[in-house]
Amino acid sequence: MICVVEAVKGGVGKSTTALYLSEALARHGRRVLAVDADPQGTLLEWEAAAADAGDPLRVAVEGLPSAVMVRRRLTGLAASYDMTVVDCPNRDVAVIEAALECADEAIVPVPPGVEELRRARAGFALAKRAGVPCRALLTLVDIRMSLPQELLEVLDAEGVPRFRSLVRRRAAIASTVGAARPRELHDYAHVAAELENLEVTLAP
Repeated sequence: MICVVEAVKGGVGKSTTALYLSEALARHGRRVLAVDADPQGTLLEWEAAAADAGDPLRVAVEGLPSAVMVRRRLTGLAASYDMTVVDCPNRDVAVIEAALECADEAIVPVPPGVEELRRARAGFALAKRAGVPCRALLTLVDIRMSLPQELLEVLDAEGVPRFRSLVRRRAAIASTVGAARPRELHDYAHVAAELENLEVTLAP
């Protein structure tokens, strides 16, 4: 299964989602490949930092920072793993489209907010145009605010598939980004469980 994490705006928790979700799937006993398709190389830097700290990631990481490389290599690389999670760049639509050509599922992280939802709709549209099932994942959620519930109601009213699990904003997650292997998976453990249930429904 190839899962693409995509967004047309930065700062929504895209790379964090890709890495934490990969680690969560690996802890479930899956052979997982995390593909860094973002020229910024966040996942590759994260892998190097964790290795330098003596606590390497549980997943393999491969860099494919262009649409051409994604088209040429993604499917072949993914064939050796149970699950592949692709972290796409947030402004390079060509790379997102190339990844979606190979994908079984797309995930669009959506922080609470009217502008964030507007931009997320562009991610939904890319997946729809590619014919790839897509689900919204609420990220950076402050459960003390009413806005997350309002956003869920809007997504449901618009018929946008979404994860039941929400990813809450946590300092413990932010402190690991690009620096250390996640030890606690927090809400991503539940997101991974939902994704695995999806894989069962997709399996022949």
